[in-house]
Amino acid sequence: VMCQVKCPPQLWQATGLRRRDEVSTSYQCDANRLEPPNGLLSRSMDCSKPTYAWGPIEGTYNGSSVVVPCRRDGYTRINSVPSSMPTRAPTRSPSKSVVPSIQVTAAPTFDPLCCPYYPYTDPKVWQTCSSASNPSLGKISTCKQCLAYQCIDWTVGSVAMQAREAQFLNRTGQKVHFGVGSYSNEAERAGKCYRISVQGVLLDLIVQNINQGATAADGNFELMMGAGGFAGNQACIAGSGADVPLYPGNASMWGPNYGFSGGPTSYFKCDSLPRYPICGVNPQDDLRDLCKWSFSKGMRYVSGKPYITSMCEVACPTELWMATGLHRIDEPRNSYMCGTAISGGGNLNKMMDCGKPAYAWSNNLNGKLVDSLHNVVIPCKRDGYTRINEEPVYPPSSEPTYAPTFTAKPTVVPTSKPTLKPSNMTVIKNSKKDDGFFFSDIATSSRTLSVVTVGGFVLLVMLIILVCEYWLRVTRRRELMQRVEEKRRVAAMRNLTRNGSESELLQELTPGPTTSLDAIELRRSYSAYQKVNRALLHPDQVDVAM
Repeated sequence: VMCQVKCPPQLWQATGLRRRDEVSTSYQCDANRLEPPNGLLSRSMDCSKPTYAWGPIEGTYNGSSVVVPCRRDGYTRINSVPSSMPTRAPTRSPSKSVVPSIQVTAAPTFDPLCCPYYPYTDPKVWQTCSSASNPSLGKISTCKQCLAYQCIDWTVGSVAMQAREAQFLNRTGQKVHFGVGSYSNEAERAGKCYRISVQGVLLDLIVQNINQGATAADGNFELMMGAGGFAGNQACIAGSGADVPLYPGNASMWGPNYGFSGGPTSYFKCDSLPRYPICGVNPQDDLRDLCKWSFSKGMRYVSGKPYITSMCEVACPTELWMATGLHRIDEPRNSYMCGTAISGGGNLNKMMDCGKPAYAWSNNLNGKLVDSLHNVVIPCKRDGYTRINEEPVYPPSSEPTYAPTFTAKPTVVPTSKPTLKPSNMTVIKNSKKDDGFFFSDIATSSRTLSVVTVGGFVLLVMLIILVCEYWLRVTRRRELMQRVEEKRRVAAMRNLTRNGSESELLQELTPGPTTSLDAIELRRSYSAYQKVNRALLHPDQVDVAM
């Protein structure tokens, strides 16, 4: 069977070629079967530039009008920006097996504004922390100025989000993607969760509205993705906001700049991004992998935006609102499926400005509609994972106590020859010598005992083998003699029953007394033989009693 179907985004984004005139909106065969229905599946791999890499090809989308071939490494696209880092095969999704410490862009100790030990646990402090994307703060030079950031584990496809999705699947049996973002600028919608079906995305998304966005009008949802793009005020890179960025590098690494960054424009351009936060001590997610993951799932296109086919308000899963810290009390109860869809379907937009979200300020929320214990979004510190209100791992008072433990002991690596007295040196030398003799004697005795033990075991095994072999020979010889004797007795019985008498037969076969069991048995056999013989020779004289 062969038919024309819609080209999946994961496929045409890998090749770079997408047609406008797709005749089908389905990935299944319907009426577009090709004739003849039977043919051959051939194979090829010539490692050269394909034919449709020359273009542009008519009937294709602008920006996706030609196949993009690779360089000599077989993975790097010919039009990608050169990078000093080695290229590798594209990963499908972020994995815990990635070891972030391999290429951490900057150690946290190099930047004094990482502030890993500065406490912001007081609600009056952390709830009023400024967004790192705020340009009016001026030059920041001390950790006393509290700065808040987006949490990287909120990003769709992150390691933490995938773990929360797995917990939700185990609890409800529903397989979905989790995410956060913006849906309109109305405070009445703050903290609500929505179930979204997107064209080209295999699974539904359950997302929470934690921010306000200019492109998040009715029907549109602005989803936080890896390097999803930012406007003029952002906290991802230097040169904007408070100029205390979450990531290293500059704007050119984040894609085209039109007064704002829309993020990388293709799957393979994600390799130009920085990988980990500046203050990431143990980051869980590679920003490049998060960017590629959103492309591979069809949540972002090279050109255009994914279309939202349906959208409705649902109950916010515990796994999701526990990650953000915001929970509404007026949500639909225990319903994660769509009932009445919200009218006005739109597009799935992308964003990631790394700043504190709008609903992390309590004055942007209606306090009557939120849970009193979970009444505000809790942003992160500059590492992108530690919540702003968490206790520091190492309080400032405990830091100096670790310094003396790392001082080298002078006796470990002496800087000069030891000034020991000759008498002491002699004693030490003799004691070492005695100890050496003692341990060498033990080693020699152990070796001797081992040799004797092994030798005795070998002799015992050989003796057992010889005994078994002798017994087998005796048994075989006895069986052979019994067979020969049996054959001789049978032959003698045949000859004597024909020509001899009973006495000769008994004498031949039973050299012992004729009263033995063998003689009695032979006599019975011989008598029966004679009766049968007479019956055959003289039928008229057959004994009826027989």
